[in-house]
Amino acid sequence: MFERERTVQDLCAVTGASQANASKHLALLLEQGLVARRRDGLFTRYRIADPTLEHLCRLVCGSLAERHETMRAHLA
Repeated sequence: MFERERTVQDLCAVTGASQANASKHLALLLEQGLVARRRDGLFTRYRIADPTLEHLCRLVCGSLAERHETMRAHLA
């Protein structure tokens, strides 16, 4: 997920976000230097600019997965 550039359309397909919502969030992330973009014909491609974001995302997703498993085990 972190290895390649993605278009807004790619990100919308993966997240289910609307194009307007995704574009708004990407603009904020770009402004803060967390993502970078490059024009490619009609498309704009985004990539992670701050390598610490990958580590942060893995920590958060790992924590959420652990909580989900704990809740699931309690329900079983």
